[in-house]
Amino acid sequence: MMGEIESILANGQSRKMANTIVDIIIQDEQKIEELMQCFFSEHMRTCQYAAWPVGILAEKHPTLLLPYLPRMVCNMDNAQHDAVIRNTLRTFQFMEIPEELQSEVYDKCLEYLSNPKYPIAFTAFGMTVCTNIAMQYPELKEEVIAAIDYRLPNGSSGVRARGIRQKKRMMQS
Repeated sequence: MMGEIESILANGQSRKMANTIVDIIIQDEQKIEELMQCFFSEHMRTCQYAAWPVGILAEKHPTLLLPYLPRMVCNMDNAQHDAVIRNTLRTFQFMEIPEELQSEVYDKCLEYLSNPKYPIAFTAFGMTVCTNIAMQYPELKEEVIAAIDYRLPNGSSGVRARGIRQKKRMMQS
């Protein structure tokens, strides 16, 4: 039997659907468990559709996702859809990554930033996450700046703008 959130996801993806799910979870925080079960689902469409509300929640209420961070990090290696990775990275940029996960998250995000085979969103979000971590560990700044500089010449306009902004953040601190 489908739960309330899974039923909404089954109707397809839309901004209205994503906002409806976010509103349900804000009203009853226990419902996040059902959303995250969908997010980690082996069914491609279910996890794909669940990814958008997870990304919105990360921006509005990042602390709700803290208990799921370890599983989100592991899930990046075998996600059923790029949307899951994209919204996981989006999530990471809005929260302080717990110290025990920082190294693994940093390494994954640096790979997304450094390797042009990944989608633009992976690069952009990975850049911000790496910068956020490097702000806590100044010895990482040069590595992140070098990775950004490597991607800037062939990056999209959004990646270039974000890269310039992130470099400026690191240089000013």
